[in-house]
Amino acid sequence: MRGISLSLILFITYMLGLSVIANAQYDSLRIENESLRLFESKSWNELIRFGKDARRSGFKNHKNLLARMGVAYYHKKMFYRSEKYLEKVYIKHPIHFDIHPFFYEASLYTGNFFQAAELHTWLRPTDKRFTKRVTRIGIEMGARISNNELAGHTFFVGISASHLPSRKVALMQQYMYIIQQKNIWGNFDQHQYYLGAAFRINSRWNWDAAAHFYLYNADINYSTLLPSVVSTPPPIPGEWAIDSVTRKNTWYHGKYLQPGMILQTGASRSSGPFRFSPFVQISIETRFSEVMQTTWNDLIVIKKRPDTASVYNYFYASDSLTEKVKHPRIVFQFMAGASASYTFPFLNELFTLGASVYLPVARMPKPIISPFLRLQTKRFVFTGSYFYKSSSVMAEHYASNLINTYDVINHRVNTHFSYQFTPAFSSKILYQWEDKTDDFSLVRYHTHTVSLMFNLTF
Repeated sequence: MRGISLSLILFITYMLGLSVIANAQYDSLRIENESLRLFESKSWNELIRFGKDARRSGFKNHKNLLARMGVAYYHKKMFYRSEKYLEKVYIKHPIHFDIHPFFYEASLYTGNFFQAAELHTWLRPTDKRFTKRVTRIGIEMGARISNNELAGHTFFVGISASHLPSRKVALMQQYMYIIQQKNIWGNFDQHQYYLGAAFRINSRWNWDAAAHFYLYNADINYSTLLPSVVSTPPPIPGEWAIDSVTRKNTWYHGKYLQPGMILQTGASRSSGPFRFSPFVQISIETRFSEVMQTTWNDLIVIKKRPDTASVYNYFYASDSLTEKVKHPRIVFQFMAGASASYTFPFLNELFTLGASVYLPVARMPKPIISPFLRLQTKRFVFTGSYFYKSSSVMAEHYASNLINTYDVINHRVNTHFSYQFTPAFSSKILYQWEDKTDDFSLVRYHTHTVSLMFNLTF
């Protein structure tokens, strides 16, 4: 015990000695002079390395060091890290005017428009205006093609608009019309309207709220037939053989109307390359059904004699029974979750990796984990994600992507390619592959979705 105590004292003394030596290598005057020298010579890599060493030695909040590191990251086009360091300076020293142009541009690149809007009040550049009635208009059109007539083919078209009514409020709305044809259940159409809002709380937190409304309207016309065959061999060779076929027929027909909405609220926190967004969702559906189920049985008796061509058929049909299909009138679901992402420092912050986690309470106790990645340059952005779910209604990406099907999504691979042709014009191409299981018939099928979007920024 005595030996252990002596070893512990020696270890603590050794570590304190290292700390004293490390701090002796850095002091405020040296940090100021060396970081200024590297800054003026534009030695960005050496400045970043020197700054990391100085901060590890205990000088984490040296104002000018943080500002120069932020500018160094900016010149290396590592905008997420530039934003992180410049934000540390801005919070404590908002009138540090030297950082404003770099902080402003970095915030625009990372999508932190609220921060950019606040900095805009200091800079007032002529190339960017905030508090616009309309900042962006988008048009989207596409098709979802299935390999099974159970799902049919779906076509959709939509229009969206973004607004900045103030420097602390951003709005986005979208309308989409969907129509499905060549479906053995019957055709349907759907109207969707999305309204999302973000409110700035402080330099790191935003509050988000969104609502997605939809109206599903279907004309059901679907028949099923389940045959069963019983064969009776002749009691004496050469005599009559009898086969009987019983067919159970079911016909679903009528109108089906399903209005619903998904409400989401949450928060978003950004700290340089790290993003975190917890949220909750509430889904409410009402169902108005006039779908009827008509059933009847057919009996076909076939008498055959093997040594002749004589065949006799007898057909019998039972009386039909028609009754209304019962559905729950109101369906309520609750879901919580979070999304997080991190932008890695290599390749000038080209690569971002993240995941969204959804925790449904009703119908589906297992969580959904959806990983995603993003490759981003100044003009080109590629996004890919993987997703699966059981029988549940939900929405992704701040509730903007509606999933109001109860079909099981076994696998879904989603890819986006976007390109900024000019500061005012961009386009996006989406390709999506899905492997699904129909919620009613349990038949498995695939879909391929392709869409094209054009965006005009004002």
